[in-house]
Amino acid sequence: MCGRFGFIYPSAEDWAESTADLAYSEKLKKAYDEELPQYARTNIAPTQTVPTIVYSEKEKTYLMVPMRWGWEPLWRPNGQIHNGNLQTILDPHKTTWKKDFATRRCLIPASFFYDWQQRDDAVKFPWKIERADGKLIFFAGLFQYDTLRKNRNEKVLTTVIITQHGNKLMQALNNSDPPGTQPVILDYDTLSHWLNPQIKDPRVIAKLIRIYSEQEIQVTPLEKIGNDNTKEPPQAREWIDPYAVKTAYCPNPQ
Repeated sequence: MCGRFGFIYPSAEDWAESTADLAYSEKLKKAYDEELPQYARTNIAPTQTVPTIVYSEKEKTYLMVPMRWGWEPLWRPNGQIHNGNLQTILDPHKTTWKKDFATRRCLIPASFFYDWQQRDDAVKFPWKIERADGKLIFFAGLFQYDTLRKNRNEKVLTTVIITQHGNKLMQALNNSDPPGTQPVILDYDTLSHWLNPQIKDPRVIAKLIRIYSEQEIQVTPLEKIGNDNTKEPPQAREWIDPYAVKTAYCPNPQ
């Protein structure tokens, strides 16, 4: 799953390279210059506001829109949903995500995300996961315009991050709740297709998604994750073998 992530404000060159597939618009460029810096944090959590990229059919361009991370559907009496499992989303017998997957897709930029590995003594410690090339990540997301439980009279934009069955390394790290998962990371040349409102067939959309391999990600064991209040970055610890920790949940990653 994805419960925390970090976003480091990218250079203009990195931003232009990563968003080249998005018919670069003046509004997106302005958002990069003026709005995106305020979202640079090393410990982004559910309920916080995150920048998302959507395609506006009305304006015929890509826009950056602030959204609350986490849904509070009325059928859920408490808690929230901040991740959506791809297998559940694609299940034709379930309708929870059907309309959102077809018509309300978005992108959430990130630099890295965290996961917690459970040791044999039941203590969990964090890992930082990023692209092996260090470039910007784009999570596949879904959004809604709906009410929050605390205020039924006001609607807000909310988003969730899609997750999927992880690669072998991510199964080893996300080992406390089967099966090991990882957020869906989209390739740069698929971003415009992901946001294309004309593509509604879930089978076509699903073809844009693949599992990043162990070789395409870099993992770092941490003493502490980032702290936005004290402005502390993630603190690395001495390297350990991520496959050395096995539990009853994930004894043999596949």
